[in-house]
Amino acid sequence: MSPQVIRITKPLELGEGPHWDSNSKALYFVDMYNSEIHKYLPESNLHTSAVVETINDKKPVTFIVPIEGAEDTFLIGYGGELATVEWNGVSNTTKNFKTLRVLEENYPAVRLNDGKVSPSGVIFAGSMGEKLKDGQFPPKSGNLFAYDPSTSTTKKLLSGLGIANGLTWSLDESIFYFIDSLSGQVKGYDYDSKNITLSNERVIFDFRDCHAFDAPHLIPDGMTIDISGHLWIAVHNGGQVYQINPKTKCIVSVIDFPSKPVTSVAFGGPSVEDLYVTSMHRDLSEEEKKEQSSAGCLFKVTGLGTKGIEGVGVNLAGLKK
Repeated sequence: MSPQVIRITKPLELGEGPHWDSNSKALYFVDMYNSEIHKYLPESNLHTSAVVETINDKKPVTFIVPIEGAEDTFLIGYGGELATVEWNGVSNTTKNFKTLRVLEENYPAVRLNDGKVSPSGVIFAGSMGEKLKDGQFPPKSGNLFAYDPSTSTTKKLLSGLGIANGLTWSLDESIFYFIDSLSGQVKGYDYDSKNITLSNERVIFDFRDCHAFDAPHLIPDGMTIDISGHLWIAVHNGGQVYQINPKTKCIVSVIDFPSKPVTSVAFGGPSVEDLYVTSMHRDLSEEEKKEQSSAGCLFKVTGLGTKGIEGVGVNLAGLKK
């Protein structure tokens, strides 16, 4: 059975941060610059969304992760900070917004981007400089942070990044895979989960080698991993997702999409064997929007012959007050 790409939702401005939650059997994701969080239930095909309500100005919401043991409560990346909100999955607004930790003091010049929770519960969040007037991105404004909720401590693991994007861990958590989109490379690091440290940086895959890179347009974006240890990477403005074997550094397969600006990927569904892919239509011309009418939609890919790893929720039970 060959893979099938299925359009799920209406177009969003900038869909990002897909996360499958097995407890609610739902996929959560965001519409970044509209400050929206979204929920999709495959079983009923129900799609709902809410605007993150705060007392401050609206900021981009960059990722969303459910908080364990706290029903209808979520961790989000919000501007330059980590925050929590409550949402019942039905209402069109959230409530009880609370800042958990400010990571980027230089917001709005620098904002959070991709974020994910490690298998052992540490919150990783990357950042990037906002686009400049000439349409380029600052090459060295971004950082990669790790926030440990069990100790309420923050570490800056990497700095001088362009666009901190895809991040995931090997199946045994010994390797951290990371994408700085402006580098065009997937890098690997030895990861010490106890001390939350990275070492032995190396290039796992270089998109320049397969002509799938043209900064700042055609770039590797969001990333996830499957049960075989293969990496799945969205190629932004390339309209493709690459399946990469990190051990052989070879392309296993390429999936094409009707929308060029795909943004991120996550496995989900009842058996975690469907690949969900977000996309965007922000920055497209009117002509491009007509040509790519599905740009901004959430897609589901079936028939891949593999399964993914469920998203890890956030445990804030041990958070120091």
